[in-house]
Amino acid sequence: MMIATNRIEIAHESQSAVEAETNARIFDGLKIADKTEALAAEYAEQVLPFSSSMPEAKAQARKWICEALCDYVASIADYELIFLK
Repeated sequence: MMIATNRIEIAHESQSAVEAETNARIFDGLKIADKTEALAAEYAEQVLPFSSSMPEAKAQARKWICEALCDYVASIADYELIFLK
C-alpha cells in the first residue's frame, strides 16, 4: 500500500502501518499532547473547586479537554463516540 504526503510517496506493507504513521504525523504536527497539557494547566484552577487537589484538578481538566476534542472531531467525521470510564 502507498500513501502520499507532501508529494512524497511512502511504501507500507499494511493499512495499519499507514494508519499508525498518519496518527504519529497528526499528533506530532498538531502538538496535541503539548497543547492539551498547557490548557489543562491553564484551566486547573477553574476546575479546582470540583477536585480535592491541584493534581486531581489538572487531571480532570485534561479529561474534559480530551472529551471535547474527541466530540468535536467525531462531529466532523460524522461519528458517534461513547466514553467508558
